[in-house]
Amino acid sequence: MADSKADQKSKEKELARITKKKTKFLDSAANIPARLKAITSYFDLETDENCAVMFNDNKSAIFLAISDAVAFIETTNLKKGKHVAEKDIKSLLLLVKKAIIHIPKEVREPRSCHTVASVIDKTLFVETSPPIRVLAFELLLMLTEVFSSVEDIYVKKIISSLNLQSYQAEYKDTVLPPAHAAPDKQHVLFPTSTPSGKKETQDFLEAYFTFIERSQTSFSFWFTATRQLIALFYPEICAAISIPNINPEQGFKKGTCPPEIQSINICHVSKWLTQEQFSLLLLADAKHYQLIIEIYKTSLRMPIAFARIITQFISTLTMFIFFPQKPLPSLLPGDVLNYQRIILEELIFLFGAGMNKSTQDHVIQDNVIKMFFTLIDCYSNLDPVTRKVLLYAIAKCCTSLMASNPPLPTSAAVDSIKGPLVDTLLTAWLSSKCTDAAMWQDLQKCIEGCMQNHAEAVHQVKLKLGHLTLMIMEQCYPPVVKHKAGEKPVKQDTPGGAPNGDVAQEIKQKKAKIVESLDTKEPPTIKFNKDPHLEKMSATIEVISWMWHALLFSFRNISTFKTPKIYEISMNTLVDIMDLLLFAEEMGELERPQQATVTQQTKPRILLFNIFCPYLFEAVKNDESRATGTAIALGGLCKLFCRPYPKLTLTLLSYFYSAIRKALLINEKAVVVAILTHSYNIFSLALPGSSILIPYYLPRAKEMLLNQTYPITTKARQRFISMISSLICYPSHFPNMSLISGPTEPPLTAVALRDLVQSALLTVLSNTRVADLRIMCMWSITVCIVENCYHFRAENTEEPVNTLLSLVSNEDQMISRVAMSCLSTLVSVSNKLPPETVMKIADSLCSVVLQAKVQESCMTYVFFCLYDWVINDVINSPILEKIFQAIEFAQSLSGEKIESPEVHSLVTAASMPAPAPETEKNKKGLLTRPKKLVHFVRSKGSELAPTEVAPAAGTEGDSNSPVDSHKVTLKEAAECVLNHIMHFFHNFPSPEGVDLWSSQVIERDDNGDEEHATFWVFNNTVIISVIPLPKLPGRAATVRVIVRDTVGKWAWDFNNVNTFSETGLPDGVIQAIDFNPPDEPPPKDKEDSVKASDAPPAALSATNKLSEALSWLQNQHSELLQWVPSLTDPAMILSPLAPTMVDLEQYLQSLQAAETAVSQSQAPMKGLIPQAPKAVQPYSAVHYTRMLLQQLGFISPLSPIPPLLERISTSEKFKRNIAVLDKTPGREVYKLGLLHVKEGQEQQNDILANSSGSPLYTAFATGLAWRVDVATHRGYLGGLDRQLTTGDTTLYWANSTSEVIFHEIVKMPTVASDPQQIQKKRHVGNDFVHVVWSEHVRDYDPLTITSQFNEAHVIIYPMSNGLFRVNTFRKHSLPLYGPIQHGMTLNKEILSLLVRETAVNANRVIAAARNPETYTKPYLNRRRILNETCDRYKADTSYLANLTSVVTGLNCQQGQTSTNLPDPRSIPRAMSPSPSPSPQSTASGPTPTPGDE
Repeated sequence: MADSKADQKSKEKELARITKKKTKFLDSAANIPARLKAITSYFDLETDENCAVMFNDNKSAIFLAISDAVAFIETTNLKKGKHVAEKDIKSLLLLVKKAIIHIPKEVREPRSCHTVASVIDKTLFVETSPPIRVLAFELLLMLTEVFSSVEDIYVKKIISSLNLQSYQAEYKDTVLPPAHAAPDKQHVLFPTSTPSGKKETQDFLEAYFTFIERSQTSFSFWFTATRQLIALFYPEICAAISIPNINPEQGFKKGTCPPEIQSINICHVSKWLTQEQFSLLLLADAKHYQLIIEIYKTSLRMPIAFARIITQFISTLTMFIFFPQKPLPSLLPGDVLNYQRIILEELIFLFGAGMNKSTQDHVIQDNVIKMFFTLIDCYSNLDPVTRKVLLYAIAKCCTSLMASNPPLPTSAAVDSIKGPLVDTLLTAWLSSKCTDAAMWQDLQKCIEGCMQNHAEAVHQVKLKLGHLTLMIMEQCYPPVVKHKAGEKPVKQDTPGGAPNGDVAQEIKQKKAKIVESLDTKEPPTIKFNKDPHLEKMSATIEVISWMWHALLFSFRNISTFKTPKIYEISMNTLVDIMDLLLFAEEMGELERPQQATVTQQTKPRILLFNIFCPYLFEAVKNDESRATGTAIALGGLCKLFCRPYPKLTLTLLSYFYSAIRKALLINEKAVVVAILTHSYNIFSLALPGSSILIPYYLPRAKEMLLNQTYPITTKARQRFISMISSLICYPSHFPNMSLISGPTEPPLTAVALRDLVQSALLTVLSNTRVADLRIMCMWSITVCIVENCYHFRAENTEEPVNTLLSLVSNEDQMISRVAMSCLSTLVSVSNKLPPETVMKIADSLCSVVLQAKVQESCMTYVFFCLYDWVINDVINSPILEKIFQAIEFAQSLSGEKIESPEVHSLVTAASMPAPAPETEKNKKGLLTRPKKLVHFVRSKGSELAPTEVAPAAGTEGDSNSPVDSHKVTLKEAAECVLNHIMHFFHNFPSPEGVDLWSSQVIERDDNGDEEHATFWVFNNTVIISVIPLPKLPGRAATVRVIVRDTVGKWAWDFNNVNTFSETGLPDGVIQAIDFNPPDEPPPKDKEDSVKASDAPPAALSATNKLSEALSWLQNQHSELLQWVPSLTDPAMILSPLAPTMVDLEQYLQSLQAAETAVSQSQAPMKGLIPQAPKAVQPYSAVHYTRMLLQQLGFISPLSPIPPLLERISTSEKFKRNIAVLDKTPGREVYKLGLLHVKEGQEQQNDILANSSGSPLYTAFATGLAWRVDVATHRGYLGGLDRQLTTGDTTLYWANSTSEVIFHEIVKMPTVASDPQQIQKKRHVGNDFVHVVWSEHVRDYDPLTITSQFNEAHVIIYPMSNGLFRVNTFRKHSLPLYGPIQHGMTLNKEILSLLVRETAVNANRVIAAARNPETYTKPYLNRRRILNETCDRYKADTSYLANLTSVVTGLNCQQGQTSTNLPDPRSIPRAMSPSPSPSPQSTASGPTPTPGDE
């Protein structure tokens, strides 16, 4: 209730206030300012309804108040220096406005109208203050509407009120209406201090248009007056279309309407066109269209400051004329087309020279381009006439903007608009699908003019050509499907699945899996994205091809492009388009017209040579100023010609050779680099007659490789080296070559070419510091050495071998390791190298270690390199001594030392036929001891003697210094070499064959008593099992000893005999090794035979039987007396065995005849089959003695003094460990995939289904390795099944360090019901390396058969000239390997050898890269397993218990002390230590109790 009362009281108070204001206003006695103030407050407080009531009730009083106010104001103004306040004038005008609104009928009365009109007229004078004039102008318009008609007097009043005279000074030649001026100052109710100007005119005009647009009725009421007003601004066009002008002599001349006025007109005309309530009246008369078009024309020429308004009007009018929502009234179809033409053609002005001065021009032009694209999107809906107008209008816009000669200086804004405009032009013409030759000729002229001076135009042409090319690729170049049968194909980023917006991501994902080579490059499709506007275009391939040719023909006068930069960009465009098509040909199906059917090859392909050769050949004529463009052109020419499969005529090739020769003679660096980069494979493709370019390519490639200042990418330099390497086998294959080098130079012969190639590689190697380049050179030099060994009697090999040896000690460890890998590769031709070269290699490697030329971390690789060389037949005693010194030095770095004269004497005595001259160095002994580090060496006695040696680098003599991991590796590497020498020096391969590395005998063989077998650990390095063998007819009772060490497993049979056998060996020392000798061993030399007069001693002392046996051997054999005074005091042997020589002259003659024949026709690959090494027979009696001593560990470098023999507790787990140890290979094993690709095969299913190979493939495969029977093969099988489910035979190769098995696809069973050949894919899919023999005309894609393991490919292509091109691919994360480098051409004699070496090296690199922490040599794996087995299963028994068990045959547990030892007379005679046991005593001991095993 309280709130209600308060509200009521407030309302009453407000009502009283309103009443008071009204009463005060109506009080005629009150002063005028107070009355005006009161009425203003009244209007603010009272509602419009009550105001209307008050006006109707007090009509006379109101008009009287108005009259009184005017009189008061005029009277006041007459007083000097006084004026009425502005608020009083505004209150008066507000009173008049309310009167016009509320009592219009009374206002129309003459007296009242006169009063109101007088107030309006006096406040409209130009001398009046602008705010007052604006209010008065609105009252004038309101008063005019009160009379329901617009008479001329009011129109003139409105026009005069606009005060167009403010523009008179600027437009002197124009007659403008007079302004509404006061006759004298007394009539100005509120004068202004500043005269009215243009701003007030614009405000009045804006106010007028705003006022008339209040409603459709108001717009209709004022439409005639508006036309008269607009006639002042456009008098000429209005006169032409009969729109009346209130005064024909007045108005702005054509094109001179002030832009500020035009902007207002345009804004409101745009509004009228877009709002139906106005447009119906505006367009009811056809004349008004012409007026709008005139306004449109003048608007395009307005200052750029009005860019926003201009673009808005262009857009509005275009949409209205081109895409009306309803049919345009009062217009004929022809008129519409005419207006459309005018709109389009007038836009050309916006791209003229005068519009290139500011960024706002860019705004207008950019919006026009958007409008063009809007029309292009609706192109099919346009009238044919309008379509043509649109195309030519856009072309003229381009010409107007860019085709000025000379080019106009342009701003950044103009440069940013060129590309979009040309893009619009090309999009419009291509979207039109027009094939009118005359129209395209006009377009070609336009485009050519644009491209002459503007790179942006060239770029846009390139993009459109690229899009068309992609469309052609989709339809004319179907992709090769390489996915598995039955699987959904993966989306291609090549033809048939053309690039879209995700192409970059697709290629990035694919590149993570791809293997790369020098040929690997980004697909050219990544440079092009499809145009979204052209994407919508549906056209036949004929139309697309027609437009492609027409657009490409725009470059017909490319040679006339004066600017070198433009020429370069244009030529690059042509080459990029050509690259797309080359890529399509490479990745798509091959064209086979003879097999074409209705569903197959029906769409013609682009004739690349016919189209691009004219452009590219013409570049040879360019001068130096266009060197870059010329380089691009000739590079493209090389890419076009240097491909494996096109059939080229000699005529075409002659033009190509001539152009390349001329360019190389000019020797412009950019051109030379481009040619060498893109034709580096020219000599490996067997192009007919390409050898004539060798004298020009070779020196240029060498020159560019030695040029360190000119910017050449590493990949390009790699290609240069590849080109040089591809010539290595040319001299031997074409021995009669004689190539013209120049008019004054002698012909280039085969021998000269050989020397030039080798010299170039050596020079580049010594002058470059880029690791990859040096590695390529080193491998190529290695191939040179192999080639020289096979065809040039190992001539000219000294320098390259010395170079490789010098690089072993290189500071860069990568270079050092590769150098050693190269030297290891030469082991395969060591029998062809001069003996002095072989010894030099071994000697140099030892010197590297002894002189510490490399870091310790790299010494490991030196030993592994020695590991490959130590079994060579020509290695003599001095070299062996040096090897042992190196091993001793390596042990010293690890804190251990070897000084065992027995080791060296046993090796040399067993193998060297001549004594070594005693030298000063021999007298001094082995390596001088370093100081400070104390360790123990074995002396002649049994005591441990301390010796001081220098500490390893970084330890500073501190015994607590940590030992680096590489030192441990170095020690192991040295042990690996030592064990290799001791086991296999002159003992590999064994009589059993190269595949049998160690014994396959196990404890239960030959009825061995496995139950009573005892296992022992000797010196913690050897596991020995002793198995009693039962006596059988023809065989005495035997004890078999099986020795397992870090190298392998060995079996020896012993029996107890007191007399010497016919072999000249003491019984009980060696009966038989598991490597059975051949039935008919070769006869021994005289000095190696046993003398009849030398009878064996009567008996050997049981206390030192071994020493006496060795002494007997020394006395028995005269050759030992010549060499060694004592078996424990080694002498140095220097004289090597003389190598067998062949008749070189006859060999070369036969070779020359064979090579001449093969260059004319493909000869069968004879001579490829490698001969398995023959078994080496024991050279002397101490041969087996040395082996036995080493394998038993008596001369082991790690054996303590005295030797320690410990018992092993056998169990099932122990036996499983022994089985694992037996299965661990002693050599490195490799499994490689071998594939044969026949002509036309590109899918993996077809390749895997091959079950036979060509004769050439068969000869190649036979040269890779020996064919073995899978069922009976005793070596490494790489997962092949002995049950023959994976084939009957396969290829196998081995030496003393490695075993290689090939998964040969054609020899594996082919399952007809399995299109994917899963059984074959299971094997080759798990191989790291694939060797591919391809007879397909197109290069093999390494992604054809892929898995997560395939990371390297070696691909061989037979060529028509008898040579073989080899390409290598590797995963991008892998380092370079060799010896074959990508693009090499090899002859048949060395092909298989080098392919095998390359594949093995690749496999080794991949394995090391995949498991860098665990990858190691097999020796170290066996050592680890052996150590773990010894540590885990060594019996914890006392020495006495072990001795008792040996003597009695009983197993004693630890801690048991037997008080009831058996009677010695019950001990079996065969096990008794009696010095003269009976050979027939073979009693067995007691059966072991359960648990002893």
